[in-house]
Amino acid sequence: MLRVYLTLILAILLLILQAPHRCQAAFDPKDPRVEDRLAIADLVTKYCTAVDQRDFKKFKELFTQDAVLDYSANWGQGSGHVNVMAKQLEDALSLFSASIHFWSNLDIEFTGPNSAKARYLLDNPMFLKGLPRVALLTIYGYYNHELVKDANGVWRSKHMSMEITSPFEHQLLVLIVIIVLLWRTRRRHN
Repeated sequence: MLRVYLTLILAILLLILQAPHRCQAAFDPKDPRVEDRLAIADLVTKYCTAVDQRDFKKFKELFTQDAVLDYSANWGQGSGHVNVMAKQLEDALSLFSASIHFWSNLDIEFTGPNSAKARYLLDNPMFLKGLPRVALLTIYGYYNHELVKDANGVWRSKHMSMEITSPFEHQLLVLIVIIVLLWRTRRRHN
């Protein structure tokens, strides 16, 4: 039995020692676009943070002045100019006490010296106001950005769209049942 434990400990130590080498491969320092890749990853993080913190001033700064945002996959919110869509998103999110954007699997394709496409996976649990702090709705899908680097070297999104992969119908049905049950419970206690 001692031999099994020692073997497991050795295997774990080997994995830990190899981990930094695996992490370094994600951004090859010899890649001439490594700074651009990091800046685009930063833009993605800032987008998610701005939405979750409901900071729509910062949100709009991440886009070009003529940017078009397409949220039509997200319950038919539509598409339009960044200022219009920021206000619409702000109104839609007012129903929720919180949202948490988790992103991963960032795929960047450079289409020119100052242009790129970025696609990443989204996992976004959302908490409805007035209900217990349980994520009753979770959006799964992808964000797609067409990006440009301005004269100051800052990357901004000029077009953003969402692809939703989660089955909203099932989540809405569960949500409706929970709301009805809460309503009945409150009615009985009043």
